[in-house]
Formats: sequence, C-alpha cells, structure tokens
Amino acid sequence: MKNDDKRKKKNTGASLAVWIIISLFLLIVFIVYAPKIKNNIKDAKESLETEETDLILPPEVLETDPEPQSVKIDLHAREADSKKEDGTHPETKEQTENTAEVSENKPEPEKNTVKTDSAKTEQKKTETKKPAAENKSAAKAASTIKTQLCFMTVSSNGKILRKQVSRQVSKDSPLRDAINALLAGPTASEAAEGCQSFISSGTKLKGISISNGVAILNFSEEFEFNQIGIEGIRCQIQQIVYTATAFPTVKSVQFLIEGEKRQFVSSESSCYIGSPLNRNSF
Repeated sequence: MKNDDKRKKKNTGASLAVWIIISLFLLIVFIVYAPKIKNNIKDAKESLETEETDLILPPEVLETDPEPQSVKIDLHAREADSKKEDGTHPETKEQTENTAEVSENKPEPEKNTVKTDSAKTEQKKTETKKPAAENKSAAKAASTIKTQLCFMTVSSNGKILRKQVSRQVSKDSPLRDAINALLAGPTASEAAEGCQSFISSGTKLKGISISNGVAILNFSEEFEFNQIGIEGIRCQIQQIVYTATAFPTVKSVQFLIEGEKRQFVSSESSCYIGSPLNRNSF
C-alpha cells in the first residue's frame, strides 16, 4: 500500500511538473508572440467592423424625404383650373376680353419708327451721294479741257464732209488723248448723227511731240493701208490734222509711220506727207 501511495505521489508530482513545464512554455510563447497576437486580434476586429459597415445600408436610402414638396397640391391652382374648365370664372373671362380689345386697338409705333428711320437713312444717303457726285464732276471738270475731234459724214448725194464734235480730254496730255479718242471712233450718239471715221482700222499712235507749233505724230504701219482706198487716206489725214490743230499750240502736223518720215502714205497713194500739213493743205 505504501508503495502504491508513493507511486501515486510520484505520478502526481511528475504530472504536476509536466503541467508546470507546459504552462511555463505557453507563458513564454505567449510573452514572445504577444505583440503579434495582439495585432492579429486588432486586424480581425477591424475586418469584422468593415464587413459590418458594408452590410449597413446608406442613410440616404433608409431616410425618407421629410418634405415631399413634389407631392404638394396647390388647391388654389386646382380651384382655378376647375373654374376655367367649367367656364364659371367671370373675372378671368373679363380680363381676357379686355386684353384682346387692347391688343386689337393697340397701335404699332415700332413699324412706323422703323419706316421713318429707313426713310431718314435713304434721305441721308441721297444727300451724301449728291455732294459726292458734284465733287466728282467738279474734279473731273478741273482736270480736263474741252477740244474738237474731226469725223466725217456722207451727205445724201455721196459727198464726204468734215464734222467736228466736242470732247473732254485730260489736261496732262490733251493732244495724245484727243488723237487716241479719234482713233477709237465716234460714240454711239455721235454715230447716230452720221459721224464716221475713215482712219485705217487697227492704227495706233506710237509717239507724239510738239516743236515750234508742229505736232510730230508717229503712227503704226496700219496707217498706210486704208480699206476704202485713196479717198479714205485723204480723209484720215484731214481728220488727224483738224483734230491736232484744234489746240492753239499746234499749227501743223508732221506724219511718221513706224518712226520713219515718208513722202507719201504708201507707194500706191499720191497723198503727200513729206512735210508738215495744216488746214490749208486741203
């Protein structure tokens, strides 16, 4: 019996020692891993809080609008609408009729104002145009002078006669402008009066100068070929001489063809141009 008690005591002591060792080991492990365990517990707690927060519905979903303004009913508006539908609102009807009468009798001053302004604008434009046109005419008159161009007419019996017409030419180069206008031919109104030009078609003035009352005129080669013949050449010489001598500074004309002084206009004509010609030459 004693031996059994001793054995039990030994076993109990051994077991106690084992538990003490295990407890110490767990205590040491706990002390060593306490911070880590603490962090794990904290993380687990935060994770649980997050999941719990996700499961909670947002307050704006759960809350209801305490002031349902869109559901408000304007009793006065409904009452007015009902009266309009029934036609039992005399004040509204009377106001509508008065408004219609005012609209019908209301004058339209805006249109009249627009018309008046438009008329004033047109009047101002007309008044502006008049002085501008007058100034333009005055400027043109100041920069031009009046001269005579010599054309020809054919009478009823077939006789060729000289006919002089008035033209305005530039003050800067009056003789050149007059000869070029003569080469261009008569205007429509002048042609209607029977004016004709016998100068050879295509003739051009290539040069001009004045010396001691003699106008030296250089013409292109077309001048020597006249479609009408000798009579046409005589007429074209007269036209140029009379037009040039209409200026007081010109007494006679010396003809050149392509810069060359010739005795006759062409080898086939007897029209002499070897010396200056004047009005007495015809």
